[in-house]
Amino acid sequence: YYIPAILLHNVFINIGWYSIETDYHGKHMFYYSSYEFIKRILQCFCFAGREPILGAMWFVYVLLLAFVGYSIFSWLLSKFIHENKKYEIVRTLFLMAMCIISCTLTQKLDFMIPRGSNTITAIWLIHVGYLLKKCFYLKFNNPYLAISSLLIVCHCAINIGGISLNANIYRDVIMLTVSTVSALYFICYFSRKIENNAVGKFLNICGKDSFHIMALHLVGFKIGIEVLNLLGANIDISNQMPELKHRLDYVIVLFLFGILIPLAFIFIFRKFKKIFHK
Repeated sequence: YYIPAILLHNVFINIGWYSIETDYHGKHMFYYSSYEFIKRILQCFCFAGREPILGAMWFVYVLLLAFVGYSIFSWLLSKFIHENKKYEIVRTLFLMAMCIISCTLTQKLDFMIPRGSNTITAIWLIHVGYLLKKCFYLKFNNPYLAISSLLIVCHCAINIGGISLNANIYRDVIMLTVSTVSALYFICYFSRKIENNAVGKFLNICGKDSFHIMALHLVGFKIGIEVLNLLGANIDISNQMPELKHRLDYVIVLFLFGILIPLAFIFIFRKFKKIFHK
């Protein structure tokens, strides 16, 4: 996805999807030369791709790095500690300490390495998920725990605020862990309740192709804005966070385009691939 996005960079400027006058979270657009194309492609292989149309793909970079880091650390630790219980305790304490250090450096010293500091945070969250499933054997089927979890999430959201994992911004590791575990429990409980109805089946389709939705939902937004502008909406298509003038119908249209365009693309792509294989 990154290579085509980079190669289409100048095209996006020409059609108005990018603007050389807009600040894209610290990035300013300009026309790429041949040298710049090569440089940007090499950067994307080094986990440094930053093409605005693929803004959400930082998550894939961080997730990949987190799993690699988690696996390497766990393997190395297993070479020194062979007792399973002690191994799990040491691993948990070390990963928690690393997350605390990463959080403290970001919040107190404004020191944050993109796709580095938040990778350490992601490793801790992955490990917490492992503990919930493999050590505590949670089944996510207790309605009282689900209601409690929802109350905790609402309380954290109202009184503390949001979490920006991309920028590694959250109040502290305790709040991060409690709020995300609570959100996870409620989502999993709710998902079990709807998995067999129409909504659940559609979400199942979205889940299976969530990678493609993540990659292409901004493309879907752009196409949706093009359609709305043809109907007289006058929305700034170059803006990553455009003003929708409090129009709920605009929100619904872009929401649908952001999901259905990626699903349609990958469906057609697979059809062509199947024909090509034959």
